[in-house]
Amino acid sequence: MRISSFTQICSKEERCLTTLCGVSEAFDPEKRDIKNLPSITKYKSIWDTGAIGIVVTKNVIGSLKLQPIRPVHVETTSGPYETFAYLINLYLPNNILIPGSLGFRR
Repeated sequence: MRISSFTQICSKEERCLTTLCGVSEAFDPEKRDIKNLPSITKYKSIWDTGAIGIVVTKNVIGSLKLQPIRPVHVETTSGPYETFAYLINLYLPNNILIPGSLGFRR
């Protein structure tokens, strides 16, 4: 069975959807020895349903010792800016892995 979504249940009306998501350095799950997987660190994550990318903070970049893979130009509602892209693996709250995700530093 393939799971393609998850449900977040809130006890009250929420103005901002937040969950814990795991982040690790990127690796190909089909080619990596399961005994030598990088550690997964959980971070409080904010879900922006209109976003087309993943924003990672300086804290995430620093604690995981991520290295930028390339410079990028990003357009946001606050205006455009130049930053760097980082390759990460993202783990959703129901443990679905999204390997090889691009994260952009804000």
